[in-house]
Parts: sequence; structure tokens; C-alpha cells
Amino acid sequence: MLGNSKQPATPSPRPRGCWAEDATVAAARSLLDNRGGPTEDQARLRYRRALREERRLRAVLAVLAGL
Repeated sequence: MLGNSKQPATPSPRPRGCWAEDATVAAARSLLDNRGGPTEDQARLRYRRALREERRLRAVLAVLAGL
């Protein structure tokens, strides 16, 4: 009687379709984790600060090169 059962001999560890759902959940979690990134204004300020720092360092190097 056991051989006529429609159930598999050993149940699969996960039902079909779970892998796709896990990928979707992982993608959603990734999006949620990236929420804490800089806003556009913060990124713009960081870029301007980096440009200012680069100009300052170039000026210092120009002075040192002239010595």
C-alpha cells in the first residue's frame, strides 16, 4: 500500500516556488537596507566638499613646488 501513495517517499525540503519567493524577499530587504544612503542634497554637499578639498590640496602642492 505504501508504494501506491501519491506522497513522495521523502518530502522535499522546500515546496516549489519558495526559491523565487526568497529571491524577492532578499531583493526587498536589500532595497530597505539601502534606504539609509545619502540623499541627493547630502551627496551634492559631499561632492562640493571634495572639490574644495582638491582645490586646496592643489594650491598647497603649487606652493610647495615653487619652493
